[in-house]
Amino acid sequence: MPDDRRLIDRLKHRDREVLRIVHMTYKDALLTLAFSMVHEMNAAEDILHDVLAGFAGTFEVKNLPAGRYVFGHAFASLERTWTLAEVTLGPQEHATIAIDADRADAGPAAEGYLVVIVVTQDGVLLATPSVWLERAGRVIVPHFNTDDHKSFSGDPGPCVLHAEYPGYRPVQTTVEIKSKRGRTTQEILAPLVITMTRQ
Repeated sequence: MPDDRRLIDRLKHRDREVLRIVHMTYKDALLTLAFSMVHEMNAAEDILHDVLAGFAGTFEVKNLPAGRYVFGHAFASLERTWTLAEVTLGPQEHATIAIDADRADAGPAAEGYLVVIVVTQDGVLLATPSVWLERAGRVIVPHFNTDDHKSFSGDPGPCVLHAEYPGYRPVQTTVEIKSKRGRTTQEILAPLVITMTRQ
C-alpha cells in the first residue's frame, strides 16, 4: 500500500498520476462508504464516479461526423466488450469524455468471473436492475454492465449478491465467483439467474 503521507503531498502539488493511484488503492473502500451513506448502489456509483472522475484521463472528441460513439475494450478471447464511455455528437459538435480508472482497468485480468441476469417469477428479464456483490465488507461493482446482465471479475470465492429493482423485494444471497481456469468460454459466460418477486 502506498505511503499515505507521500500521496497527500503529491495531491497538494496536483500530481495527476497520484489520482490514479488513490483511485486504484481506495476505490472499493470509497464505494462502500458511499453506499453506507445513500443505501442505493447506483447513487453510490454515481457519487464515486463524480469524486474520482477523470483519473484515467479526459479526452476531447471532435472532428467526427454526427452520430453515436462508444469507447471501450474488446477482448477476443472472451468474445466480450467493455464500454468505457459513450457520446452522441450532432453536426459540428464536440464533447469531452472521462474514462474512469476502474473501468479502464476492467476486463478479464482477474482470475474469477460471474455473469448475473435478473428475472421475475414468470421468467421475464428485468432491465437495468441494481446488482452488486459484497465480500469482507467491501463492495464489488460490475465491470461490464448492460440493460440485461451484469458481469463481475475478481478473485474466486463466495460473495453476497444484492439485487434491487423498483416494485420488487430486494434479493440478498450468497453466490460464488468461479475461477476461469479449466472452463470453456461458454461455461465462464453462463449466467447465474436471480429471480425477484413483487412486493
